[in-house]
Amino acid sequence: MPTQESNLHEPYTDEQVSLIFGKVIERQDYYLLLFIYFIHYTFSRPGKEVRLMKVGDLKPNAVVIPAQHSKNRRVKSPTLTKPIQELIDFLGVRNYANHFYIFGSEGTPGLIPVGKGCYYHRHKKILDELGIIGKYTLYGWKHSGNIRAIQLGVTDASLQLQNGFTERRTLEIYRRKLSAYYNNEIAEKFV
Repeated sequence: MPTQESNLHEPYTDEQVSLIFGKVIERQDYYLLLFIYFIHYTFSRPGKEVRLMKVGDLKPNAVVIPAQHSKNRRVKSPTLTKPIQELIDFLGVRNYANHFYIFGSEGTPGLIPVGKGCYYHRHKKILDELGIIGKYTLYGWKHSGNIRAIQLGVTDASLQLQNGFTERRTLEIYRRKLSAYYNNEIAEKFV
């Protein structure tokens, strides 16, 4: 059976990214910002991959996503980018016990993970406040991050590793879907 492609969550434009990050910082909701950063920069899925991350999953330059939390049931270890590292340090996340969930139910790392809808609702309030409507979701940050990485010239091999794709074919499907939102060659050369 051929793999069925999923519907694409709307990626955010550069202008929307600036507005949303600005509003989150204005509210000083740094754990929401960290949640978004993990999706945006590590291309992780918000449901289990990010929400169930533990402090001990943070390595010096990567985060380990256990097989039971990843979509393809394989361990993923995306690189932690500089913005994530800086926010982790600012929040002192590594100072908590390794068995604590980074996104604990009390708003900081803790023994009980935050509920499934918590960050969705906090994010949605900001979108509503900014008048951003459409198929915009937390998952859309994964697509926004991939588009930005493609624009910056990140290699296919690096994109495949960061996304945790086991097959190059998956990356090709993803690139094709994302090219509908931004194709640098067409935009720059086809005038």
